[in-house]
Amino acid sequence: MKESIVISGSGIAAAVLGLQAELRGIRVYRSPSGPPTSSLLASGIFNPIVLKRMRLVWRWRECLDEAQRFYAAAEQRFSAKLIEPEKVFHRIANEAELNRWQGLRADAPWSELLGEPIRLYNLWFAPVLKSGWIRVPRLLECFERSTAAANPPPDAPTVYCHGWASGADPNSKREDLLPQSAFNPVKGEVIRARLPGYSFDGIAHGSVFILPLGSELFQIGATYQWDSLDENPTTEARDELLKGLRSIWSGDVEIVEQKAAVRPATRDRRPLMGKVADNRWVLNGLGSRGILMAPLLASELLDQIFESKPGFPDSDWSRFSGS
Repeated sequence: MKESIVISGSGIAAAVLGLQAELRGIRVYRSPSGPPTSSLLASGIFNPIVLKRMRLVWRWRECLDEAQRFYAAAEQRFSAKLIEPEKVFHRIANEAELNRWQGLRADAPWSELLGEPIRLYNLWFAPVLKSGWIRVPRLLECFERSTAAANPPPDAPTVYCHGWASGADPNSKREDLLPQSAFNPVKGEVIRARLPGYSFDGIAHGSVFILPLGSELFQIGATYQWDSLDENPTTEARDELLKGLRSIWSGDVEIVEQKAAVRPATRDRRPLMGKVADNRWVLNGLGSRGILMAPLLASELLDQIFESKPGFPDSDWSRFSGS
């Protein structure tokens, strides 16, 4: 009999897990869950560097290699254009930062990640060579189209991918409850705006990112707020995003939409995954790096479930079980 799995969730973690399972020939069933919330706001940008601090993302090479393999395979299998070629171009703020960037380029592994700075709009921008973006709405559509909502076999393992709300209510009786102390959720806001005349062959990144969506429409993000964890857009966030945009673009701006959501960040910035009870598993806590990390984590979780392989200690949710 064909192996099967039940996935409860509708965001990036759930979608990538489901599509990874499909690529392995595992039958995937969806369990009813709420909307994907933060995944609907996700830019889809993948980038192995924390540019604000110029440090490498956790397990960056493994994550990047598996992400590139997975999204290419998913494009072919599900006949959907997911991968966009635009690279991230980081704004270089001053001469000291420019010198540091050039110095890092001389040594591995930075030499394979940092490109030659260019001058545009009277500013310096430097490309992150192994970066790009994924069309998140199309990814979520592939998951919805490729999975079944019929009754799964009673012995099928269930994986819960419910985001930060899984730990938000300590009195919850939900089976996927994770320790509330594991989460450090972060509210984020983005705006979509038309920028007539703006032209940049890539994703500009400074205090905000500017992601091209076509027809002079761009997504500008994102804010980080640890208080007031709701999904209500704020004037303060809009003003912060516009200020960041103005540091790169001084032309006309027509705001089309503003949205807010809460990212499932964890206290130690590591994901939460593994077995929580008999035949019950979790994949959660991917924060703002879900597009980059999800393919590797989903593959490793499937290995745990179906091949009894040990999980990666840094990502096992049980590290918070006593807190």
